[in-house]
Amino acid sequence: MLTEPDKQSKAAGIAQQLVYQSRVRAQSFIEGIARNAGDQAEKPYRTQSDQIVEEKAKKFRGDSVEGYFGGILARISQVYAPVLLFLIIVAVMGVVTARRVRLDAFTASVKAVMAAVVPAIALAIALIFMPFLPSWVLYAAALAATFAIYSRSRQILGGLASRCRRFPALAAGLRWIGGFVSGIDADRKPESGAASATPAAHHTHGSSRWGTPAEMQENNHLLPKAKQTGFTLAREVSPPAGTDGKFCFTGHVVTIAPTGSGKGIGAVIPNLLTYQGSALVFDPKGENAEVTGRRRREMGQSVHVIDPFGVTSGVKESVNVLDRLNVASPDCVAESAVLAESLVVSEKGGDGNHFDESARTLLQGLMLHVSALPDASRRNLAELRRLITSDEENLLTVLADMASDEDIAFGIPARAANTLMGMADRERGSVLSTARKNTAFLDDPRVAAALSHSDFDLSAIKAEVMTVYLVLPANRIAANTRFVRLFIGSVISAVTESKAKPAHNVAFILDEFNVLGYMKSIEDAVSLLRGYGLSFWVFLQDLSQLKSTYPKWQTFLANSAKTFFGTDDYDTAKYVSDTLGKSTVEFETQNSGRNSGGGVSGGGGSVNRGRSSGSSQQFAGRELLTPDEVMRLGPTRPIVILKGEYPYQLKRINYLEDPEYAGMSDPNPYYGA
Repeated sequence: MLTEPDKQSKAAGIAQQLVYQSRVRAQSFIEGIARNAGDQAEKPYRTQSDQIVEEKAKKFRGDSVEGYFGGILARISQVYAPVLLFLIIVAVMGVVTARRVRLDAFTASVKAVMAAVVPAIALAIALIFMPFLPSWVLYAAALAATFAIYSRSRQILGGLASRCRRFPALAAGLRWIGGFVSGIDADRKPESGAASATPAAHHTHGSSRWGTPAEMQENNHLLPKAKQTGFTLAREVSPPAGTDGKFCFTGHVVTIAPTGSGKGIGAVIPNLLTYQGSALVFDPKGENAEVTGRRRREMGQSVHVIDPFGVTSGVKESVNVLDRLNVASPDCVAESAVLAESLVVSEKGGDGNHFDESARTLLQGLMLHVSALPDASRRNLAELRRLITSDEENLLTVLADMASDEDIAFGIPARAANTLMGMADRERGSVLSTARKNTAFLDDPRVAAALSHSDFDLSAIKAEVMTVYLVLPANRIAANTRFVRLFIGSVISAVTESKAKPAHNVAFILDEFNVLGYMKSIEDAVSLLRGYGLSFWVFLQDLSQLKSTYPKWQTFLANSAKTFFGTDDYDTAKYVSDTLGKSTVEFETQNSGRNSGGGVSGGGGSVNRGRSSGSSQQFAGRELLTPDEVMRLGPTRPIVILKGEYPYQLKRINYLEDPEYAGMSDPNPYYGA
């Protein structure tokens, strides 16, 4: 039982505890009130700060029209970080790729970063002006573009440069980047090859590869515009600085491309719009004259259209090819022989048979006989045709007249007449039949009129700049190929009359070359007359056309640049593949093995297992392009093969789309544009 003092002491303790708790609770209450008052005072400021942060985020994301336009500057100031991250990712990927294909890591990373320059710029623009797109979409697109440029920089950036020609600085920059990326490992990586193999540094199985833009420039194919000469064969999409990408060549050219592959828009017409020298153009259908004639006149050339059937609009002119035959000059012998060779087409090519040769001799003698007639109006091929088709009595009178004067034309007419009259009747009849067959085209009065007199001096084609279009409609070509052959032979004689070389070669642009048949004068010009200032550019649909016409077709090709595009027959594709040659490729082989064994003895048993693996590098030869790859290239990617140089894979010109040809051409009457 508590005593009174104990009770008082206990009561005092309780009172003290109550006072302490009251004081603590009062202090907590006061602090709570103070905090609540502080929160109420701070709330407007905190709400305002959150609003500022949210407003900045909206501006960066472009969630609203006001936010989109108001946040452009903010996005510009912050775009460097994601772009830098993108370039770092690309560099790392380049290093990883280098290790996998056993390349120098630094070189591969530099190439990857350079390939990413354009995508990085595009990424930055997208982040600034399209912030509403998810970032991962933009990064994925930029990486895909980088991979494409890394693999095909020349084609992609060169194509972009071609579309940006109105902005020279931008186009030059794109070409430079494309050339830099493709040039880093030009010797290492051709555009074709097995997917599982990489080109090797060794050349044990072949050393073929594609020629580079630097080599094109070194070989004078890529030149400044002011220094360009010769034919323009195609375009290099990533040319070195100071050149416009036109691949030029001076000399003979053989182009093999099928119908519909763009020979007109990519070769014939672009060259007629720009070639500075004289030209003789075989123009089936007359479209080249219609499209390029005005431009040739603007270039200061005299333009003449020989169009006996009236295919084209405008003035039609005539040329008497016998005007060149001066019977008092020794040159008449060789020149008349060329014209006679032009008239007689050997059915099997080559030098022909006995009757073809005898017919040429007879026609040569008749040409010189007609050229010596007193009446100038009769000195043409129409008179020759009249004489050779006259009745036997009149023909014998003509032959007797020719044989009676051995002083005319150095005795060529007399010897021709004596040779014919000395033949047996049957043989003479066969020779006359051959001569008449090969001059039958002169029975058409329109053809005879086109050869009756001269409206201009065709012999001046080397001394003066002129363009002559020989126009025949498609349905008249087969019957009148000799008409075209006469002009070709006459111009060859005019060009080779002197060795004086013009500033630009006289160009023979001959479409549908195979229909003209074998011409020894052309074969000799391509093989032997390189220094006389003439260049042939002939067009064929496939290689078999040349083989069937020219027995020495290999020599013909060996003395010419060769371009192929749109190839669609295997024989031509096989020739291209074989000519391109083989490269040595490196590939890796993997091998692995597994073994196991075991044994049991009195003391117990044992089991052992093992596994081994390894890899080795192998080298093999592979065609630069297989025949099927050649046929898949299509018409816009020509292959150019030149003697003593690596082959080139280029882009076909299109005068309808390429800006430098704008305004030069007239509408094509066959296509209306």
